[in-house]
Parts: sequence; C-alpha cells; structure tokens
Amino acid sequence: MGLSEFRGPVDRGEALRAVHRALDAGVRMLDTADIYGLGHNERLVGQAVRGMTVQYEPLLRRFGAEQVMGVCGPSELHAHGDTFTEVCRNLGYASIKMWPYSPMIGFERALRVMRELPVTGLFCTPGMAVALAKAAVRAGSDPRRDFAMDVLMLTGETAPPSLLAHIGELWDAEAHLALYGSQESSVLALGSADGDLRLTPLLNHYEVVDPVSLEPAAPDADGVLRGEMVATHLYQGAKPLVRYRTGDLVRLYPDGSVEVLGRAAARLSVNGVETTVYDLEDVLITGISGYLDHRILIGERDGRDALTLVLTPEHDGVLPQQLDAPIAACREAFGTDLDVVVADAETVLDATAPVSWKTPRIHDRRTGRG
Repeated sequence: MGLSEFRGPVDRGEALRAVHRALDAGVRMLDTADIYGLGHNERLVGQAVRGMTVQYEPLLRRFGAEQVMGVCGPSELHAHGDTFTEVCRNLGYASIKMWPYSPMIGFERALRVMRELPVTGLFCTPGMAVALAKAAVRAGSDPRRDFAMDVLMLTGETAPPSLLAHIGELWDAEAHLALYGSQESSVLALGSADGDLRLTPLLNHYEVVDPVSLEPAAPDADGVLRGEMVATHLYQGAKPLVRYRTGDLVRLYPDGSVEVLGRAAARLSVNGVETTVYDLEDVLITGISGYLDHRILIGERDGRDALTLVLTPEHDGVLPQQLDAPIAACREAFGTDLDVVVADAETVLDATAPVSWKTPRIHDRRTGRG
C-alpha cells in the first residue's frame, strides 16, 4: 500500500519499477486491496503484472519524458494498437493514431503531422517504417534531417538484426522489436531495453516443440531451443488457450529471450541448407547501406537454387554500398552467388501478404513453391 497511500507521494514509474524488481527477484505474492488509493494500488499491480508499461518504461525513458508517439495500425487489424496507446498514456506520453494507407489520412498528411508535432517515436510494422521513409524521400524530404525520430518500436513481421539496423539508419533513430504475439494468443513476448524480445512468464506457460513430431524440442549445446512455439495462458480471460500451437518457428534462449524466425509451415531450404526467412534475410542484407527497400527472390538456375537481392536505391544514380560482405556470406552459407539488382523493389514481387499492413519481402519462385 506504500506505493499508493499513507506513505507520501510515489512516482508512478518508480512504483512500477519497484514491483518489477520484486518480480525479477522471484516474488510471486503481491498483497493489495481496493482501499489502497481507492483502487489505484490494484490498478498499479495489475499494470505491473501485465508487463507492457513496465517493460517499455526503461527503454523509452532514455529518450526523454515528453515523447510524442505515433501508433500506425488499423484498429480492426492491428491487435495491439489500443494497448500501445494505453502504454503511452501510462508513461505520460502524447500519442496519435494514424494509418497512412487510409484514404482519410494518406502518406502526405501523415508525414506532415510527423514533421510538425513533431512525432518522436513510432509503433508500427517494419514495412510501415520503410514505407514512410520511402514516401518522405519521394516527397523531397530526408527522414534523418527533417524529422525528429528517436525510436521505432516494430512488430507484426519478422525482423532480424540486419533489418532493425537498416530501419534505424534510415531514420537516424533506434529501432527495437516491440512485441511478439497475435490476435489469437495475445502478447507472448515484449521488447526490452537490452534490445531483445523477452517472454512474459507470469502470463503464459511456454513450450517449444518439433513442428512435425510435436515432441519437446531438444536444447542444443548452448541450451537454445528451436521449434514451434506453444503457449498456455495462465490468466482468466474471454478466450483462454491451452497448449495453443502458434504456428511460429522460434529460437528460445535460456535467459528467456526469443527470436521469431517465421511460420513453421513455411519451411525453407536453399541448395539443401535448411534455413528460415529470418536467417536468410539477415545473411543477405547485413551491412549494406545506401538503399531504401529490398526484396529477396529465390529461383532456379542450372538445376540449383539461386538468390537475387533487389535493392531500391536511396538516391537516383547512387548505388547501394558495402555489397561484398553479404555476397561472400551468401556463397558460404548457401553455396550460390548472390545476384544484386538495383531497382524499385515494389515492382518485382507479385506475392501479397496475409493482411494489408504486412510487407512480403521474400518470394520463392522455384517450381511448385509459390
């Protein structure tokens, strides 16, 4: 009750951090009552256990106490749009919902609002972060110079470290994974100040299984589990899940950090080398600079798998740089040369994403692959 009543004023962020430190230390009994601050304490403890505000607070506070956060997600599709708004409210940040693909808003208006407020942070998909940067460049602006972006919190698509680095470089900002979850399973992992996605153990029980045999995944020599994520909710709700197969392939580390590698059903093999969309993309774009957008095409040549990387240049007539390292890495990892094409990446990929706000960046054109 000392966090809410009878002991003098307590800063909300300090109170949440205190509860979080207790949880990190293994405390599992939290005593509260509705008379502590007329319900304030119950709401505080509930927010701390739920985790999003507590998890994001040390990350976002590094950029100052007066952030203006844009939430880019259509409410009917983006399962966590309102939750991000609630997090901003809890942290005392201003927030604005905007969906640039809406005919009522559009990219021109969204960019104008971002410049004039200015918006200092975004919750969005990686594809949206890139689309906004491209729209800014096409309108004659420089995302680094003309905007005040500090941080981008990304979710909704696979995003290996190389893609996060690229998006951060486009906006001269930090790019972090915000969360991993779905409309069915809700939040399964949250972004943290150290840059990793971390499980929320008070909310869910996690298992990693072989997606074919459904047997528990065996840890490798470093204790890392690789397989399909299975989640069981540990809380009451409208649709509690028991041993729910997410369909997502993950790497789960002993410290509770997790990498989401793609859909378990979308298995990927290149010249006999088993890989994932996450790892393939990470190999092919690491270190490249001077480009806006990219697509990866998997094809066939002389009976072997071939890879093509299509790069949209940041400026007309200026070629992307630092291509030697990914070309060499591709040859070593997949036994094939990497063909690099400089063109508008949006014109070369005819696949569509499951929903309109996801961006398909890899297309398998091999016979019978689709």
